[in-house]
Amino acid sequence: MPVSWWPHGLRSIASTYLNEQGYDSELIEVALSHMKSDRIKAAYDRGERLEQRFKLLQVWGDFIEECSQGALPKHHLQMVV
Repeated sequence: MPVSWWPHGLRSIASTYLNEQGYDSELIEVALSHMKSDRIKAAYDRGERLEQRFKLLQVWGDFIEECSQGALPKHHLQMVV
């Protein structure tokens, strides 16, 4: 049975997983390229937090690698068939 993956669904899984791992929710939002809801903060805080994002995305990459080897946590994954 073929499985369809939707990019937004993967972003949701990433957000859920990384929040559950204790990462800063603002950093996760930056990594997912979400706009800041606070217009004032967005105007003044233009930092990209690249080093932190690299570490965060490595954790996400490691999770994806584990999943590709069969360690699929069912509570994080909802497949569309």
